[in-house]
Amino acid sequence: MRFVIFFTLVFSTTVSAQLPQFEKATFTHQGKELQYRILKPVDFDESKTYPLHLFLHGAGERGADNEAQLVHGSELFRQKSKEHPAIVIFPQCPMEDYWAQIGYSRDEATNSNIFTYPQESTPGWAMSAIMNLLDDMLSQPFIDKERVYVGGLSMGGMGTFELLARRPNTFAAATAICGGGNIANVKNWAHTTPVWIFHGEQDQVVHPFYSKSIAEELTQQGVTPKLTIYPKAGHDSWTAAFAEPDFFDWIYSHKKENEMDTTPEWLKFSEATLLGKFKRANEALKKNNNSNSTVFMGDSITESWLSMSPEFWKAHPEYINRGFGGHTTSQMLVRFRQDVVDLKPKRVIILAGTNDIAGNTGKTSLETIASNIFSMADLASQNNIEVSIASVLPAYDYPWKPGLEPAGKIIKLNTMLYAFAKANNHTYLDYHTFMKDDRNGMQEKYTYDMVHCTKEGYQKMEEILLKFLK
Repeated sequence: MRFVIFFTLVFSTTVSAQLPQFEKATFTHQGKELQYRILKPVDFDESKTYPLHLFLHGAGERGADNEAQLVHGSELFRQKSKEHPAIVIFPQCPMEDYWAQIGYSRDEATNSNIFTYPQESTPGWAMSAIMNLLDDMLSQPFIDKERVYVGGLSMGGMGTFELLARRPNTFAAATAICGGGNIANVKNWAHTTPVWIFHGEQDQVVHPFYSKSIAEELTQQGVTPKLTIYPKAGHDSWTAAFAEPDFFDWIYSHKKENEMDTTPEWLKFSEATLLGKFKRANEALKKNNNSNSTVFMGDSITESWLSMSPEFWKAHPEYINRGFGGHTTSQMLVRFRQDVVDLKPKRVIILAGTNDIAGNTGKTSLETIASNIFSMADLASQNNIEVSIASVLPAYDYPWKPGLEPAGKIIKLNTMLYAFAKANNHTYLDYHTFMKDDRNGMQEKYTYDMVHCTKEGYQKMEEILLKFLK
């Protein structure tokens, strides 16, 4: 036993020693020192170029010890350094300062913290210091200017949104955990920087309203938000966020190929964008026997199902989620072979079409939308995969494309899908009938923005799904 314990300790120590270390450093700004830690790849070579990743800590890690800011997330960056070699910076905000300019008050009646974010303001010393540190790093020849990233949690999430507003053309991608920011400034970066937003539904320190408001404004700007809400998490939503299997893959998959190209990543038909999201996961799955598995092919409604109802997926490990936010049926058809057929599952469930009606990839007729879904179904059938076609969920309007009057169009498309499913002996999953209201939109309890589902909405879908698949 002593030998086993000794071996384990030696092995763990050896592995840890092989990982790169966060080195201490300081940056002088306006006569004061900004403490920060910098992580470089193990085999760092100044003749090569590397991504730059700036991560902002929360209020509890402020100080001047150049240690506290490493509490959350730094170890994960070390572990991922070999897979994603990058220059990572963890600055430390002074105790008396904040990353973002915020107003704070306490509402005792609702037992909640109230934050306000000015649309225009002079950056505080800490924000000014990290912007100057950022400029200094970007002047280094070993930094890849097209792969610069920012992220943060709590106070750092607020700092992330402010930094995006102040530097909208700098970052290739961003992550904001339990943060918030000025809604009016979202338009500054909505089309230049994709952001993955995380929040705990039970957060009593920074209410999830602040993240949801950012996501809602993104839809108003014509951008499909990537929002992950953890139903049972409180303020500590960073543990769940860091545990997302594609957290780092998603971040480092983005590159500012051209500053003038403001096309959202999900809208592009590039091979890297369409086929890169699930490539690694698919390669791993192909080594397994998936003959009892079901693949869920869809858009953000399917993708968000994972985070909004995690217990459902945990109870069904045979279910494989292939939702891709913002995607239309034409994009799904391109990736259908890789994300479905090559996995050799028992069944595929196709939930698609609402983004086509919204015009995400241009104006598309209902006949073309249906034809794309039929083609996916035919491709599955030809490969002995059972097909279930889901009705498009009801929607009275699209927040990011108001005035399209989708409710009637969805009903017409669903009629076509039902007829095809019946004629070809496919299962038809009728979500629409059981989730619509008297306007043929989605019932308020099932949606938070007229399109995407609440926890209760996904529970209703699960009830319908399991009933139809019996």
